[in-house]
Amino acid sequence: MLDVYLMGPYTWHGPEEMRRFMECDRFRTITKFAAQIAAGGLTVYSPITHSHPLTEYQNLPGTWEYWKRQDEAVMSVCRECRQLTMDGWIGSVGCQAEIAMA
Repeated sequence: MLDVYLMGPYTWHGPEEMRRFMECDRFRTITKFAAQIAAGGLTVYSPITHSHPLTEYQNLPGTWEYWKRQDEAVMSVCRECRQLTMDGWIGSVGCQAEIAMA
C-alpha cells in the first residue's frame, strides 16, 4: 500500500502560448509538494509527477480519459487521497473525477 495519492490540476485552459509554461509550473509545484510528503516519511504517488516527464518523450494525450485507467489502479492501493488546491483545481475534469473516485 501507498500512503498518499496526491491530486492536482495539470491541463491549462488559458491562452495557448502559455500552455506549456503553466503545465510545467503546475508539475513543479505538485512535485515539490510530493517531495515534502515523502520527506515526512510517507510514501506518495502523484500522477502528474509521474506522467509529465513521459510527455517530454511522447506526444501523449493530456486528457482524463487517457490517464483514468492508470490513475484508478494506483488510487486503489493508496491509504488516502490529498487534493492540492492550487489555481485551477475546481475546474479540472481530472481533479473532480479523482475526488469522486476517492
